[in-house]
Amino acid sequence: RGAGFSRPVGPTFLSPVTRRQFPLVNFSEDEGHVYLEALAPGVAPQDFDLSVIRNSITISGERNAYAEEKEHIVHRMELGSGRFSRTLELPVDIDPNKVSAECKDGIMLVTLAKAEHARPKKVKIKLS
Repeated sequence: RGAGFSRPVGPTFLSPVTRRQFPLVNFSEDEGHVYLEALAPGVAPQDFDLSVIRNSITISGERNAYAEEKEHIVHRMELGSGRFSRTLELPVDIDPNKVSAECKDGIMLVTLAKAEHARPKKVKIKLS
């Protein structure tokens, strides 16, 4: 090792360990639902598949390759293409019959109703 250069500890920028999963997601919840936003530019709504089992959701599909110009020399190709699949564990069980999804501006918005047994129950207190 010369001139003060050393090998970095842990994963590096181009290491496969640091590769982000696709699609990137946010999720939140309220008393009755879990809401998921999946950032998926370039993926048509008909190219998505959603699967819900108890407290997990799998988002899968395919992103088509961009057309390459034959006269161009490609120096970098960071926009991935091909099949993808991502499974996320949710904070509660979901009712698989009450799931809706829509795509808008490259973002898939998914609304998942919590299973009845996962919803908070109000208990009345008797006064004596």
